[in-house]
Amino acid sequence: MRRAQLLEKDKTDMWNLEQPYAYRQQHPHMGCSSVAEGVRQLGPQWLSGVAYGFDPAPADRGSVLHDREARLLGLKLYVDDSIEILTGERQRRAREFLRNMTGSDFETEDEWRKALDQIRPANTPHIRLIEAQDLVSWINRTRNTTREATTLAGLQKRTGLNYANLEDFVPWLENPENTRSGDWEKASAMVGDLCVDDNGQIRCPIRTLAILKELTGKTFDSLGQWVQWWHDNRANVVLSGDGRTLRVERK
Repeated sequence: MRRAQLLEKDKTDMWNLEQPYAYRQQHPHMGCSSVAEGVRQLGPQWLSGVAYGFDPAPADRGSVLHDREARLLGLKLYVDDSIEILTGERQRRAREFLRNMTGSDFETEDEWRKALDQIRPANTPHIRLIEAQDLVSWINRTRNTTREATTLAGLQKRTGLNYANLEDFVPWLENPENTRSGDWEKASAMVGDLCVDDNGQIRCPIRTLAILKELTGKTFDSLGQWVQWWHDNRANVVLSGDGRTLRVERK
């Protein structure tokens, strides 16, 4: 069975995101708006409270922060992303995006950063594509005098344009050249995802492998074993009693 087939998830899984890294490329500045996304971004580190100075693991508190279902979802997505790192799929997508952005290919992170510096948008308002799309949608459907006035003043300040009506901003917002700063920021953040020099940094294979072993209790060193194990067991993993690790529970 081909590796791509092994990585394919059960279509009935309601948590399925078929291309987790591609999803984050489209939402590069999405914060920890949910427990699941917070766990997904930081994995076991989030559960141990290292990053935030608290321990969200106890399940007997009433807060949504301690929702075991959300934590299970987050850890499953974290493993999805981790498998992509081990297979090199995440790195491949990052390189593809950077190639499309710069029109070139490089061997070192320094070379990539220098190339991005050369195409950095100059004096471009920091309005990202998704924000521009939301603004256009809002302008086309909203008639709220107070909010219209506030939004108009904000757009005038951010763009340096003195249009008198919100509708006049729509062509500018729909011009992709005016949202390139978001692409540049996304590309800059993705250089580290190439893992050109893997010294155990976060989201690179060495550290990812160590975390997976701790998270699952498995000791595989073979990529093929990890891919096969996750393919066979993703639908059956559950949280451990303390909510910090994953274990397989056959149904």
